[in-house]
Amino acid sequence: MFPQITRAGSALSLALLVSLAAADDVTDLLMKGLQASTKVTSIAVQKRPEGPGQPRMVKVFTSPSYGQLTHYLQPLDAQGRIVYDDRKVRRTFFPDDNKVIEETSNRTYQWAPDRRIALIRQNYTVRMGERTTIAGRSANEVRIIPRYDSVATHRMWIDRSTGFVLRYIIEPPTGAAVTVTDTVSVEFPRQLSRESFRLPLRENTDVLRLWGPQTLASVRESERFTRINPPLPRAWPDGFRMEGAQIIGTQSKPILAIRLTDGMTPVSVYIWNTDQHERSPFRSGPVRLVGVLGINALGGVREDLLKSCVSAVAQSAEWAPERNDIVLTLPEIVNGTQTRIPEVYVPSSQRYIGVP
Repeated sequence: MFPQITRAGSALSLALLVSLAAADDVTDLLMKGLQASTKVTSIAVQKRPEGPGQPRMVKVFTSPSYGQLTHYLQPLDAQGRIVYDDRKVRRTFFPDDNKVIEETSNRTYQWAPDRRIALIRQNYTVRMGERTTIAGRSANEVRIIPRYDSVATHRMWIDRSTGFVLRYIIEPPTGAAVTVTDTVSVEFPRQLSRESFRLPLRENTDVLRLWGPQTLASVRESERFTRINPPLPRAWPDGFRMEGAQIIGTQSKPILAIRLTDGMTPVSVYIWNTDQHERSPFRSGPVRLVGVLGINALGGVREDLLKSCVSAVAQSAEWAPERNDIVLTLPEIVNGTQTRIPEVYVPSSQRYIGVP
């Protein structure tokens, strides 16, 4: 009897080890996919649907050293447009108008892949799908399935040898699936020259620098723009965390944008001073007012999650007319960016280095 128990225990242990190894394998592949845009040199032609009508065809040059440059090939009304993001500034060249618009890159506030993976592991189940061939490359599907029904399922087909994301589909909680990108062809040169990332500017090209967005080191910095003490709850609904903060809008009508993420899905919570805006700056979303504080939330998630995000801010503040100011009412309020950040994820290939 005891040998049978031992054999059964060994079988269970082996099954557990196999299961853990499989989980590590798919998580490591996802990590590789998230890192590819900053670690892998590539030239890819991709379909990227952007709104109704014909899908946009783009040619994308990616370099660890210089960032990412995107040429628009189709449709005709976008042909010749070039977007260059060096991870600090995003520049868009419009050839017909002979102008460049510069704005702060989203990369300035986004978390690194190891922190994103740690948050994904809290909020999603990651599973390996079937292997297939895309653009002549062997790819594994990685399914990122949410633990909350307010957000989408993400499906990525990742080139195992390079980590390049060949196809990316989002399946929202309601509505049809959206193909974010689908690769037609891809190559991986050893390196790309700096010249490949220069915009074709002319002598008389207008370069316009937008006032916003401006990425903030701390939410408290927003007070000098909006003239209000911004409430920020320590806990956000459905596993979301604050990834960063920006000031958007204009100098006379600024808006604080709190950028949230659950690892895969972005949501933005907007806070503004109604004394600086004669009407709501947004046409959609669950707008709520607390004294002079205007609050809204937008993102590709269910409406009830957006309302919960707005409520989290609204419940954190109280308007005090006698002081003409916002009073923070909850002890768990924080005004900086020191919300809890999950531990970074360490790939299995690095986890046991130096361990005897």
